Amino acid sequence: MAFVINGRILSYGSAAIAGIIALIVFMLPTTGIWEIIKILVSVLGFISALLVILFYRYGYIIIPFITKKTNIRTPLGMMFEIPPTQDVIVGTLDDNMYYATAFLGLRIFETAVEKSDEELTAYTRQFERAITGLRYVTKISMLIYVKDISKQRDIVQEKIYSIQYKLNREREKPDPDPIQIEKLETELAAWTNQLERLTSGNKPMAAIAYVTTTAIGVSKDHAIAMAKRQANEIKSWIDNALGVESRILTGEDLYLCFCWEYQIPKDYVEIEQQLN
Repeated sequence: MAFVINGRILSYGSAAIAGIIALIVFMLPTTGIWEIIKILVSVLGFISALLVILFYRYGYIIIPFITKKTNIRTPLGMMFEIPPTQDVIVGTLDDNMYYATAFLGLRIFETAVEKSDEELTAYTRQFERAITGLRYVTKISMLIYVKDISKQRDIVQEKIYSIQYKLNREREKPDPDPIQIEKLETELAAWTNQLERLTSGNKPMAAIAYVTTTAIGVSKDHAIAMAKRQANEIKSWIDNALGVESRILTGEDLYLCFCWEYQIPKDYVEIEQQLN
């Protein structure tokens, strides 16, 4: 199994370093030269604690930047690898042609179950319009599973509080963004609807959707550039046609989708462990 550098692992490492430094600072004496050493070690501890936040919150930005600058590649066995940019999977089937595959994660706020007959008909037309507008061979995958209801209600309630807070802050701005407000309202309605279904006794369902596209090139760089262009075009078309949010997956998220093409998790416990 390949080891893919990700923000969560680096944040845990930074947290461990920060904890060790805090223990050293506590044990050092506070007299003479030791006072200066203690201050320097405290500064290192502060930097480590800051790195914990940065890697955990913005790892998807920082890690590709680091791997790109250091030219770190991740071999996946057979003929595949993750290049330093960590935003595609590159493979070669012969000596002359290279293949690059990009993945996009989809955030779907409403399901067909939650729509009326009229809304479902309109959504079906939107989906057909989105499919017919795609210029490249595109694979849309969806993993569906029943979630553990014992903890799901509290998680949904926390999500609602968080979105309500963001929505109120956006509305209170001197120049609020109407597009952002509409997205937050849509997301809030989806989570509120889910909470109502939970309280009525319905089992919570979860779906993970992602899109796959592959490009071919005479070199790795050519194939990578083509795959990124295709992914961006698909992203723009699907976002507008279906009213969903999508993002090009990188790092560990990219690797998970690559693995799921061969073998999916056996149960909801395993899939949530992979996602968390």
